[in-house]
Amino acid sequence: MRTLRTALFLSVFLLPGTTCLLPAQTDDSVAMSCRAFVQEFYDWYVPIALKQTSEPASNIALQRRADSFEPELLGLLREEAPAEKEAFDAEGPGYDPFLASEKPSERFVVKEVRHEGDRCYAEVRGIQAGAETEKVVAELVFKDGHWFFTNFHYPPSGDLLSGLQAAHERRSRQQK
Repeated sequence: MRTLRTALFLSVFLLPGTTCLLPAQTDDSVAMSCRAFVQEFYDWYVPIALKQTSEPASNIALQRRADSFEPELLGLLREEAPAEKEAFDAEGPGYDPFLASEKPSERFVVKEVRHEGDRCYAEVRGIQAGAETEKVVAELVFKDGHWFFTNFHYPPSGDLLSGLQAAHERRSRQQK
């Protein structure tokens, strides 16, 4: 019976593919859950971004971790993926939308997390030779028992979602 209760607890309260607990009602537990989700993503993603591959790392993330992205962001990223691949083939690795860098640091760490309404904002910093370098703020929402990335902000200059929406609008106008 104890094994059954343990299995039930693990299957109900742990998110698939991560080690973070579902957020309870307190801001601290929501922030902890958000932090764990974001850190796990970056721990998985950064080695791919640093490795020489035949595909942009962001496209690999869309293939392997699509369930980490909110549907609107995922759709716009997928729409942009062929252009990213074409640029990658012609010029090599370019600006990485999740790392805010062309030459990413060796690791990325969640430094600060804040919870506002249904949103979580996780400040992620690149760490190279002990110094903080890149800064990106991942914006997430928790729904249906799962965290989803909804945007990536690049203080002070802008954000990924706005850039993708603008590119989508340009393509739509050109097709008319």
